[in-house]
Amino acid sequence: MTTRVTVMVIAVALALVVWSGTARATANEHASCPGIALSEHGPAHEVRAVVHEEVKPLADALGIPMGALVSPFAHEHLGSHEACEVAFGG
Repeated sequence: MTTRVTVMVIAVALALVVWSGTARATANEHASCPGIALSEHGPAHEVRAVVHEEVKPLADALGIPMGALVSPFAHEHLGSHEACEVAFGG
């Protein structure tokens, strides 16, 4: 993975983790980092819409599917919001 793509993946991951909003439910310790972010920040449909608005143009510009940017973050099950932030440079 090139440095540019790595930086972009980290940026997308941080957007997921630090999205501001109202907490709705608490994810369990086995949830993925996006699962934790979705559970802690606002209604899921709003978070997904923002992620789609930010990730889709980036993926299109790179000529890759959105999943290629989100997948590394989605495969992490670190147990807490804080651990996900640390792992992705937050």
